[in-house]
Amino acid sequence: MWAIIELYSQKPHFAPLKEMNEDCREGLAIAHFVTFGNLVQRLPDLKPNDPVDIINNTLETLSDLETHGFDVGPVRGRLNQLLSLKTKMFRHQDTLKEVEKEIEMCKHEKCMVEKEVDELKEKTRVLQSKLEQIATKQKAKEEELMRMQTNDLEVDFEKLAATPL
Repeated sequence: MWAIIELYSQKPHFAPLKEMNEDCREGLAIAHFVTFGNLVQRLPDLKPNDPVDIINNTLETLSDLETHGFDVGPVRGRLNQLLSLKTKMFRHQDTLKEVEKEIEMCKHEKCMVEKEVDELKEKTRVLQSKLEQIATKQKAKEEELMRMQTNDLEVDFEKLAATPL
């Protein structure tokens, strides 16, 4: 803890404590040192999913420590950077939620299109089957017509041949 105080070269003045009883003043001064040290030690332990209130409360505590002469600039700067990143994370999460909704809509629309394609393929298969049936009937009728015409011509041929000159 004292290493942290030395690392951040803290030289608080504790001016607001001058009006207090000397015994209380020393205890409160030590409490402020401990508070500062704890804040600095907890800083690396902050996680992206920690509530924003933790950062905001720490910033408020830093303001109180600043009135007693602590140099809180680097710690405040880091906390503000973390707060900014957290804000960006929230926005990014909102954007991801919107994208997920759009993905779900696209998936639904894709399913509807696939269903329509399947229905059209089935209709096409039914129509192809009908076309084949009608083509078969048409061919049969053409053959029957040819046979009928051929028979009439043969009859005409035979009549003509049998007719006296």
